[in-house]
Amino acid sequence: MSLVPDIRVFSLLDVCKSIRKTLTERYGSTFWVKAELHKLNLYPGSGHCFPELLQKENGVIVAQMRATLWNGDYRRINASFLQTVREPLKDDMEILFSASVQYDPRYGLSLRIHDIDPAYALGSLERERASSLRRLDEEGLLGRNKRLELPLLPAKIAVISGQTSKGYSDFMQVLGRNGRGYGFYVRLFPALLQGDGAVESIRAALREVQEFPLDFDVVMIVRGGGDEVGLSAYNNYDLARDICLYPVPVLTGIGHSTNLTVSEEVAWFHGITPTELAVFVLKRFEEFEEMLDLAAERLRVSAEGCLEAARNSLDRVENLLKVPGLRLRYRKERLQELQERMRRAVLRLLKEKSQETGEMEKTLRRVSPERNLRMGYSLTYQNNKLVSRVCDAAPGEQLVTVLADGVLTSRVLTSEKHE
Repeated sequence: MSLVPDIRVFSLLDVCKSIRKTLTERYGSTFWVKAELHKLNLYPGSGHCFPELLQKENGVIVAQMRATLWNGDYRRINASFLQTVREPLKDDMEILFSASVQYDPRYGLSLRIHDIDPAYALGSLERERASSLRRLDEEGLLGRNKRLELPLLPAKIAVISGQTSKGYSDFMQVLGRNGRGYGFYVRLFPALLQGDGAVESIRAALREVQEFPLDFDVVMIVRGGGDEVGLSAYNNYDLARDICLYPVPVLTGIGHSTNLTVSEEVAWFHGITPTELAVFVLKRFEEFEEMLDLAAERLRVSAEGCLEAARNSLDRVENLLKVPGLRLRYRKERLQELQERMRRAVLRLLKEKSQETGEMEKTLRRVSPERNLRMGYSLTYQNNKLVSRVCDAAPGEQLVTVLADGVLTSRVLTSEKHE
Protein backbone atom coordinates (compact mmCIF):
# COMPACT_ATOMS: atom_id res chain seq x y z
CA MET A 1 0.00 0.00 0.00
CA SER A 2 1.34 3.41 -0.97
CA LEU A 3 2.43 5.70 1.84
CA VAL A 4 1.47 8.74 -0.23
CA PRO A 5 -2.35 9.17 -0.43
CA ASP A 6 -4.27 10.11 -3.52
CA ILE A 7 -1.57 9.28 -6.12
CA ARG A 8 -1.78 7.10 -9.22
CA VAL A 9 0.73 4.25 -9.31
CA PHE A 10 1.88 2.63 -12.59
CA SER A 11 3.52 -0.70 -12.92
CA LEU A 12 6.88 -0.93 -14.66
CA LEU A 13 5.25 -2.76 -17.55
CA ASP A 14 2.68 0.04 -17.88
CA VAL A 15 5.51 2.58 -18.13
CA CYS A 16 7.35 0.49 -20.71
CA LYS A 17 4.18 0.06 -22.75
CA SER A 18 3.55 3.80 -22.64
CA ILE A 19 7.11 4.50 -23.81
CA ARG A 20 6.71 1.97 -26.61
CA LYS A 21 3.36 3.52 -27.67
CA THR A 22 4.84 7.00 -27.70
CA LEU A 23 7.90 5.97 -29.69
CA THR A 24 5.81 3.98 -32.14
CA GLU A 25 3.54 6.98 -32.77
CA ARG A 26 6.50 9.39 -33.02
CA TYR A 27 8.84 7.17 -35.03
CA GLY A 28 6.38 5.09 -36.95
CA SER A 29 8.29 5.29 -40.24
CA THR A 30 11.81 4.29 -41.19
CA PHE A 31 14.66 6.81 -41.55
CA TRP A 32 18.30 6.80 -42.65
CA VAL A 33 21.09 6.86 -40.10
CA LYS A 34 24.88 7.18 -40.45
CA ALA A 35 26.98 5.39 -37.82
CA GLU A 36 29.95 3.12 -37.23
CA LEU A 37 29.17 -0.59 -37.05
CA HIS A 38 31.47 -1.29 -34.12
CA LYS A 39 30.43 -4.93 -33.58
CA LEU A 40 28.21 -6.99 -35.86
CA ASN A 41 27.54 -9.68 -33.20
CA LEU A 42 26.33 -12.38 -35.59
CA TYR A 43 24.85 -15.42 -33.86
CA PRO A 44 25.57 -18.40 -36.17
CA GLY A 45 22.83 -20.56 -34.66
CA SER A 46 19.94 -18.21 -35.37
CA GLY A 47 21.57 -16.09 -38.11
CA HIS A 48 20.39 -12.93 -36.33
CA CYS A 49 22.74 -10.00 -35.62
CA PHE A 50 22.71 -7.58 -32.72
CA PRO A 51 25.04 -4.78 -33.85
CA GLU A 52 26.63 -2.21 -31.58
CA LEU A 53 26.45 1.25 -33.19
CA LEU A 54 28.73 4.16 -32.34
CA GLN A 55 29.33 7.75 -33.29
CA LYS A 56 32.72 9.30 -32.60
CA GLU A 57 33.96 12.88 -32.71
CA ASN A 58 37.69 13.47 -32.48
CA GLY A 59 38.10 9.88 -31.35
CA VAL A 60 35.59 10.22 -28.50
CA ILE A 61 32.31 8.24 -28.39
CA VAL A 62 29.44 10.73 -28.30
CA ALA A 63 26.56 8.31 -29.00
CA GLN A 64 25.99 4.56 -28.65
CA MET A 65 23.02 2.30 -29.29
CA ARG A 66 22.12 -1.34 -29.82
CA ALA A 67 20.44 -2.56 -32.98
CA THR A 68 18.85 -5.72 -34.37
CA LEU A 69 19.30 -7.19 -37.83
CA TRP A 70 17.13 -10.21 -38.41
CA ASN A 71 18.29 -13.27 -40.29
CA GLY A 72 16.50 -12.62 -43.58
CA ASP A 73 17.55 -8.97 -43.75
CA TYR A 74 21.16 -9.88 -42.86
CA ARG A 75 21.48 -12.49 -45.64
CA ARG A 76 20.05 -10.08 -48.22
CA ILE A 77 22.25 -7.16 -47.13
CA ASN A 78 25.40 -9.29 -46.89
CA ALA A 79 24.89 -10.64 -50.41
CA SER A 80 24.57 -7.08 -51.69
CA PHE A 81 27.82 -6.11 -49.95
CA LEU A 82 29.70 -9.03 -51.43
CA GLN A 83 28.52 -8.10 -54.90
CA THR A 84 29.14 -4.35 -54.67
CA VAL A 85 31.89 -3.81 -52.12
CA ARG A 86 33.61 -7.19 -52.47
CA GLU A 87 33.47 -7.15 -48.67
CA PRO A 88 31.14 -8.95 -46.27
CA LEU A 89 29.31 -6.95 -43.65
CA LYS A 90 31.72 -6.87 -40.73
CA ASP A 91 32.98 -4.99 -37.71
CA ASP A 92 34.35 -1.45 -37.78
CA MET A 93 32.63 -0.32 -40.97
CA GLU A 94 31.07 3.09 -41.44
CA ILE A 95 27.54 2.42 -42.73
CA LEU A 96 24.45 4.28 -43.90
CA PHE A 97 21.36 2.28 -42.96
CA SER A 98 17.58 2.44 -42.96
CA ALA A 99 16.12 1.85 -39.49
CA SER A 100 13.13 2.20 -37.27
CA VAL A 101 12.94 2.72 -33.52
CA GLN A 102 11.83 -0.21 -31.45
CA TYR A 103 11.33 -0.54 -27.75
CA ASP A 104 10.89 -3.74 -25.82
CA PRO A 105 9.92 -3.82 -22.13
CA ARG A 106 12.58 -6.49 -21.48
CA TYR A 107 15.39 -5.48 -23.80
CA GLY A 108 14.99 -1.73 -23.89
CA LEU A 109 15.51 0.76 -26.71
CA SER A 110 17.18 -0.25 -29.97
CA LEU A 111 17.13 0.37 -33.70
CA ARG A 112 15.91 -2.22 -36.12
CA ILE A 113 18.03 -2.19 -39.28
CA HIS A 114 16.02 -2.79 -42.46
CA ASP A 115 18.63 -2.06 -45.11
CA ILE A 116 22.24 -0.86 -45.49
CA ASP A 117 23.57 1.10 -48.49
CA PRO A 118 26.66 -0.77 -49.85
CA ALA A 119 27.68 2.19 -52.02
CA TYR A 120 28.21 4.32 -48.91
CA ALA A 121 30.38 1.61 -47.36
CA LEU A 122 32.36 1.42 -50.59
CA GLY A 123 32.98 5.15 -50.38
CA SER A 124 34.10 4.71 -46.79
CA LEU A 125 36.66 2.10 -47.84
CA GLU A 126 37.90 4.39 -50.59
CA ARG A 127 38.26 7.22 -48.08
CA GLU A 128 40.37 4.93 -45.88
CA ARG A 129 42.50 4.00 -48.89
CA ALA A 130 43.00 7.66 -49.85
CA SER A 131 43.83 8.59 -46.26
CA SER A 132 46.49 5.86 -45.97
CA LEU A 133 48.09 6.85 -49.30
CA ARG A 134 48.14 10.51 -48.29
CA ARG A 135 49.83 9.80 -44.95
CA LEU A 136 52.47 7.55 -46.56
CA ASP A 137 53.14 10.18 -49.22
CA GLU A 138 53.56 12.91 -46.60
CA GLU A 139 56.07 10.69 -44.78
CA GLY A 140 58.01 10.03 -48.01
CA LEU A 141 57.45 6.27 -47.82
CA LEU A 142 55.35 5.47 -50.90
CA GLY A 143 58.13 4.23 -53.18
CA ARG A 144 60.60 3.05 -50.57
CA ASN A 145 60.14 -0.72 -50.97
CA LYS A 146 60.07 -0.39 -54.77
CA ARG A 147 63.55 1.16 -54.68
CA LEU A 148 65.09 -1.98 -53.16
CA GLU A 149 67.11 -4.19 -55.50
CA LEU A 150 65.46 -7.52 -56.22
CA PRO A 151 68.05 -10.34 -56.40
CA LEU A 152 68.72 -11.56 -59.93
CA LEU A 153 67.57 -15.06 -58.98
CA PRO A 154 65.16 -14.86 -56.01
CA ALA A 155 65.38 -18.50 -54.93
CA LYS A 156 64.78 -18.04 -51.17
CA ILE A 157 61.14 -17.07 -50.66
CA ALA A 158 59.17 -16.33 -47.49
CA VAL A 159 55.43 -16.75 -48.08
CA ILE A 160 52.82 -15.18 -45.82
CA SER A 161 49.55 -17.02 -46.36
CA GLY A 162 47.07 -19.38 -44.80
CA GLN A 163 48.15 -22.99 -44.40
CA THR A 164 45.08 -24.19 -46.28
CA SER A 165 44.89 -21.25 -48.69
CA LYS A 166 44.16 -22.24 -52.28
CA GLY A 167 46.31 -19.34 -53.41
CA TYR A 168 49.31 -20.72 -51.54
CA SER A 169 48.66 -24.19 -52.98
CA ASP A 170 48.48 -22.79 -56.52
CA PHE A 171 51.70 -20.83 -55.97
CA MET A 172 53.61 -23.90 -54.79
CA GLN A 173 52.33 -26.07 -57.63
CA VAL A 174 53.41 -23.64 -60.34
CA LEU A 175 56.78 -23.05 -58.70
CA GLY A 176 57.48 -26.72 -58.01
CA ARG A 177 56.41 -28.11 -61.36
CA ASN A 178 58.52 -25.87 -63.58
CA GLY A 179 59.76 -27.76 -66.60
CA ARG A 180 63.41 -26.72 -66.25
CA GLY A 181 64.01 -28.12 -62.78
CA TYR A 182 64.76 -24.85 -60.98
CA GLY A 183 65.11 -25.33 -57.22
CA PHE A 184 63.61 -23.01 -54.60
CA TYR A 185 63.64 -22.72 -50.83
CA VAL A 186 60.13 -21.70 -49.73
CA ARG A 187 59.02 -21.27 -46.12
CA LEU A 188 55.45 -20.57 -45.10
CA PHE A 189 54.68 -18.07 -42.34
CA PRO A 190 50.98 -18.69 -41.53
CA ALA A 191 48.70 -15.70 -41.09
CA LEU A 192 45.06 -14.70 -41.24
CA LEU A 193 44.40 -13.01 -44.56
CA GLN A 194 40.83 -11.84 -43.91
CA GLY A 195 38.59 -10.78 -41.12
CA ASP A 196 39.12 -8.75 -37.99
CA GLY A 197 42.55 -10.09 -37.10
CA ALA A 198 44.06 -10.01 -40.60
CA VAL A 199 46.04 -6.77 -40.22
CA GLU A 200 47.79 -7.72 -37.00
CA SER A 201 48.32 -11.31 -38.15
CA ILE A 202 50.05 -10.24 -41.37
CA ARG A 203 52.14 -7.64 -39.53
CA ALA A 204 53.20 -10.28 -37.00
CA ALA A 205 54.23 -12.61 -39.83
CA LEU A 206 56.32 -9.83 -41.41
CA ARG A 207 58.10 -9.31 -38.09
CA GLU A 208 58.74 -13.05 -37.80
CA VAL A 209 60.31 -13.19 -41.27
CA GLN A 210 62.53 -10.27 -40.31
CA GLU A 211 64.08 -12.41 -37.56
CA PHE A 212 65.91 -14.24 -40.39
CA PRO A 213 67.48 -11.30 -42.27
CA LEU A 214 69.84 -13.40 -44.41
CA ASP A 215 67.54 -16.33 -45.15
CA PHE A 216 65.18 -14.79 -47.70
CA ASP A 217 65.46 -12.85 -50.96
CA VAL A 218 61.79 -11.80 -51.10
CA VAL A 219 58.58 -11.89 -49.05
CA MET A 220 55.30 -12.76 -50.77
CA ILE A 221 51.81 -12.16 -49.39
CA VAL A 222 49.45 -14.51 -51.25
CA ARG A 223 45.81 -15.49 -50.95
CA GLY A 224 43.14 -17.01 -53.15
CA GLY A 225 40.56 -14.66 -54.63
CA GLY A 226 37.79 -17.13 -55.39
CA ASP A 227 36.09 -16.95 -51.99
CA GLU A 228 35.00 -13.31 -52.34
CA VAL A 229 36.66 -12.27 -49.13
CA GLY A 230 37.12 -8.52 -48.63
CA LEU A 231 40.32 -6.57 -49.10
CA SER A 232 39.87 -3.70 -46.65
CA ALA A 233 42.68 -5.00 -44.43
CA TYR A 234 45.14 -4.23 -47.22
CA ASN A 235 44.20 -0.54 -47.13
CA ASN A 236 45.25 -0.32 -43.49
CA TYR A 237 47.86 2.37 -42.93
CA ASP A 238 49.93 0.41 -40.39
CA LEU A 239 50.21 -2.66 -42.63
CA ALA A 240 51.09 -0.57 -45.68
CA ARG A 241 53.71 1.35 -43.68
CA ASP A 242 55.34 -1.92 -42.58
CA ILE A 243 55.59 -2.96 -46.24
CA CYS A 244 57.11 0.40 -47.21
CA LEU A 245 59.79 0.09 -44.53
CA TYR A 246 60.49 -3.61 -45.07
CA PRO A 247 64.20 -4.36 -45.72
CA VAL A 248 63.61 -6.85 -48.57
CA PRO A 249 61.23 -6.62 -51.55
CA VAL A 250 57.61 -7.48 -50.76
CA LEU A 251 55.45 -8.99 -53.51
CA THR A 252 51.68 -9.40 -53.29
CA GLY A 253 49.21 -11.70 -55.02
CA ILE A 254 45.89 -11.31 -53.26
CA GLY A 255 43.49 -12.29 -56.01
CA HIS A 256 41.76 -9.39 -57.75
CA SER A 257 42.30 -7.23 -60.81
CA THR A 258 40.79 -3.80 -60.07
CA ASN A 259 40.91 -1.12 -57.38
CA LEU A 260 44.41 -1.72 -56.10
CA THR A 261 44.73 -1.68 -52.33
CA VAL A 262 47.33 0.47 -50.60
CA SER A 263 49.45 -2.57 -49.72
CA GLU A 264 49.60 -3.53 -53.38
CA GLU A 265 50.50 -0.03 -54.50
CA VAL A 266 53.45 0.25 -52.11
CA ALA A 267 54.74 -3.31 -52.67
CA TRP A 268 57.76 -3.95 -54.91
CA PHE A 269 55.53 -5.90 -57.29
CA HIS A 270 51.87 -6.91 -57.25
CA GLY A 271 50.28 -9.70 -59.20
CA ILE A 272 46.61 -10.39 -59.68
CA THR A 273 46.96 -13.94 -58.36
CA PRO A 274 49.54 -16.06 -56.52
CA THR A 275 50.04 -17.95 -59.78
CA GLU A 276 51.18 -14.73 -61.43
CA LEU A 277 53.82 -14.29 -58.72
CA ALA A 278 55.14 -17.80 -59.36
CA VAL A 279 55.28 -17.09 -63.10
CA PHE A 280 57.08 -13.80 -62.40
CA VAL A 281 59.81 -15.61 -60.42
CA LEU A 282 60.17 -18.40 -63.00
CA LYS A 283 60.47 -15.84 -65.78
CA ARG A 284 63.49 -14.26 -64.09
CA PHE A 285 65.19 -17.67 -63.97
CA GLU A 286 64.28 -18.41 -67.59
CA GLU A 287 65.60 -15.01 -68.77
CA PHE A 288 68.85 -15.62 -66.88
CA GLU A 289 69.20 -19.07 -68.44
CA GLU A 290 68.57 -17.62 -71.89
CA MET A 291 71.22 -14.98 -71.20
CA LEU A 292 73.68 -17.73 -70.25
CA ASP A 293 72.81 -19.66 -73.42
CA LEU A 294 73.41 -16.54 -75.50
CA ALA A 295 76.75 -15.90 -73.78
CA ALA A 296 77.74 -19.54 -74.35
CA GLU A 297 76.84 -19.26 -78.04
CA ARG A 298 78.89 -16.07 -78.39
CA LEU A 299 81.81 -17.78 -76.67
CA ARG A 300 81.50 -20.76 -79.01
CA VAL A 301 81.48 -18.52 -82.09
CA SER A 302 84.46 -16.56 -80.77
CA ALA A 303 86.39 -19.75 -80.00
CA GLU A 304 85.67 -21.15 -83.45
CA GLY A 305 86.90 -17.90 -84.99
CA CYS A 306 90.14 -18.11 -83.03
CA LEU A 307 90.63 -21.73 -84.07
CA GLU A 308 89.99 -20.87 -87.71
CA ALA A 309 92.52 -18.04 -87.57
CA ALA A 310 95.08 -20.40 -85.99
CA ARG A 311 94.44 -23.00 -88.71
CA ASN A 312 94.96 -20.38 -91.42
CA SER A 313 98.23 -19.29 -89.82
CA LEU A 314 99.46 -22.87 -89.68
CA ASP A 315 98.51 -23.36 -93.33
CA ARG A 316 100.59 -20.35 -94.31
CA VAL A 317 103.61 -21.68 -92.41
CA GLU A 318 103.15 -25.09 -93.99
CA ASN A 319 103.03 -23.52 -97.44
CA LEU A 320 106.25 -21.68 -96.77
CA LEU A 321 107.93 -24.89 -95.64
CA LYS A 322 106.82 -26.63 -98.84
CA VAL A 323 109.06 -24.37 -101.07
CA PRO A 324 111.67 -26.89 -102.49
CA GLY A 325 114.22 -26.65 -99.70
CA LEU A 326 115.44 -23.20 -100.76
CA ARG A 327 114.67 -21.31 -97.61
CA LEU A 328 115.79 -24.09 -95.29
CA ARG A 329 119.04 -24.77 -97.26
CA TYR A 330 119.84 -21.07 -97.37
CA ARG A 331 119.35 -20.71 -93.62
CA LYS A 332 121.37 -23.89 -92.93
CA GLU A 333 124.28 -22.75 -95.10
CA ARG A 334 124.14 -19.32 -93.56
CA LEU A 335 124.29 -20.85 -90.07
CA GLN A 336 127.25 -23.07 -91.00
CA GLU A 337 129.09 -20.09 -92.44
CA LEU A 338 128.56 -18.11 -89.28
CA GLN A 339 129.74 -21.02 -87.14
CA GLU A 340 132.99 -21.33 -89.20
CA ARG A 341 133.66 -17.60 -89.03
CA MET A 342 133.13 -17.67 -85.28
CA ARG A 343 135.49 -20.66 -84.90
CA ARG A 344 138.25 -18.92 -86.89
CA ALA A 345 137.79 -15.71 -84.95
CA VAL A 346 138.08 -17.53 -81.64
CA LEU A 347 141.24 -19.37 -82.73
CA ARG A 348 142.81 -16.15 -83.94
CA LEU A 349 141.99 -14.40 -80.69
CA LEU A 350 143.43 -17.25 -78.63
CA LYS A 351 146.64 -17.20 -80.68
CA GLU A 352 147.03 -13.46 -80.23
CA LYS A 353 146.46 -13.66 -76.51
CA SER A 354 148.91 -16.59 -76.26
CA GLN A 355 151.62 -14.57 -77.97
CA GLU A 356 150.97 -11.61 -75.70
CA THR A 357 151.19 -13.88 -72.69
CA GLY A 358 154.58 -15.30 -73.87
CA GLU A 359 156.09 -11.83 -74.30
CA MET A 360 154.86 -10.86 -70.84
CA GLU A 361 156.50 -13.98 -69.35
CA LYS A 362 159.85 -13.12 -71.04
CA THR A 363 159.70 -9.60 -69.70
CA LEU A 364 158.91 -10.83 -66.20
CA ARG A 365 161.81 -13.30 -66.34
CA ARG A 366 164.23 -10.52 -67.42
CA VAL A 367 163.33 -8.28 -64.50
CA SER A 368 162.99 -10.97 -61.86
CA PRO A 369 165.24 -10.54 -58.67
CA GLU A 370 166.64 -14.09 -58.95
CA ARG A 371 168.12 -13.35 -62.43
CA ASN A 372 169.74 -10.11 -61.18
CA LEU A 373 171.26 -11.86 -58.17
CA ARG A 374 172.84 -14.50 -60.43
CA MET A 375 174.39 -11.68 -62.46
CA GLY A 376 176.26 -10.42 -59.32
CA TYR A 377 173.75 -7.99 -57.90
CA SER A 378 172.76 -8.17 -54.22
CA LEU A 379 170.05 -6.92 -51.82
CA THR A 380 170.99 -5.25 -48.51
CA TYR A 381 168.51 -5.01 -45.57
CA GLN A 382 168.66 -3.15 -42.28
CA ASN A 383 166.00 -4.19 -39.77
CA ASN A 384 164.14 -6.05 -42.58
CA LYS A 385 164.02 -2.86 -44.63
CA LEU A 386 165.70 -2.65 -48.03
CA VAL A 387 168.73 -0.27 -48.00
CA SER A 388 168.80 1.77 -51.20
CA ARG A 389 170.71 4.87 -50.03
CA VAL A 390 173.79 5.51 -47.88
CA CYS A 391 171.74 7.48 -45.40
CA ASP A 392 169.55 4.44 -44.74
CA ALA A 393 172.37 2.78 -42.66
CA ALA A 394 174.40 4.58 -39.97
CA PRO A 395 177.88 3.44 -38.75
CA GLY A 396 177.66 0.61 -36.25
CA GLU A 397 174.36 -0.74 -37.53
CA GLN A 398 174.07 -4.39 -38.59
CA LEU A 399 173.30 -5.17 -42.25
CA VAL A 400 172.04 -8.33 -43.98
CA THR A 401 173.15 -8.82 -47.60
CA VAL A 402 171.32 -11.31 -49.84
CA LEU A 403 173.39 -12.89 -52.64
CA ALA A 404 172.50 -15.48 -55.28
CA ASP A 405 173.75 -18.38 -53.19
CA GLY A 406 173.32 -17.11 -49.58
CA VAL A 407 173.20 -14.33 -46.97
CA LEU A 408 175.98 -12.19 -45.42
CA THR A 409 175.77 -10.35 -42.11
CA SER A 410 177.99 -7.28 -41.59
CA ARG A 411 178.28 -4.08 -39.58
CA VAL A 412 178.75 -0.54 -40.99
CA LEU A 413 182.13 0.94 -40.16
CA THR A 414 181.98 4.07 -42.27
CA SER A 415 179.76 5.49 -44.98
CA GLU A 416 180.49 7.86 -47.81
CA LYS A 417 177.93 9.45 -50.11
CA HIS A 418 178.88 10.09 -53.74
CA GLU A 419 178.23 13.55 -55.11
